[in-house]
Amino acid sequence: MKNNDCFRLKNPQSGMALIEVLVAMLVLTIGILALLSVQLRTVASVREAETQTIVSQITQNLMEGMLMNPTIDSDSNKKNYNLYTGSYTPSSSDGDFTLNNLKTKKDLAKAQLDRFGYELKNALPDAAAIHYAVCKDSSGNAPTLSDSGVFSSNCDNKANGDTLIKVLWVNDSAGDSDIARTNLEANGDNIVYTYQARVGGRE
Repeated sequence: MKNNDCFRLKNPQSGMALIEVLVAMLVLTIGILALLSVQLRTVASVREAETQTIVSQITQNLMEGMLMNPTIDSDSNKKNYNLYTGSYTPSSSDGDFTLNNLKTKKDLAKAQLDRFGYELKNALPDAAAIHYAVCKDSSGNAPTLSDSGVFSSNCDNKANGDTLIKVLWVNDSAGDSDIARTNLEANGDNIVYTYQARVGGRE
């Protein structure tokens, strides 16, 4: 009996030292932070994809309205969408309109553009700025925003160009310090997003 007690006393105790526990906690903390970072980026990517889809749907609505309201060239009998291109001043309308108040095709085009702007504003409540244009363009260049905040649709307005709907909106980068290492276009501390769609075929 005494021999067994001596053997137990002489046996060194197994366990973890304080330094081992601290190192394990440090490794675990680094792993958790890495997972949180990946999770946050995933959420941001999903939000960006959702926003792009919403803008695409709103643009599709305008496009369908344009396809139902073309004008016809007198010399070539080809459809064009000149009622939607050129200078356009948005109204402060809530985007609702009734067909009874629309007297001409131009009135309908103006109402559809007002509705388009209204839907974009409601779909992008966090956007610092929203710009859009309908224009003739053969280059396909995306719209841009200068450092001073001036919007350019980058349309060449060539007669043989396609009619394009171009949308640009600006969102806060939410303090993302890695924004310079991404493929996203930045304007100061903001991220610039663009979307464009071609209306109909070549005219």
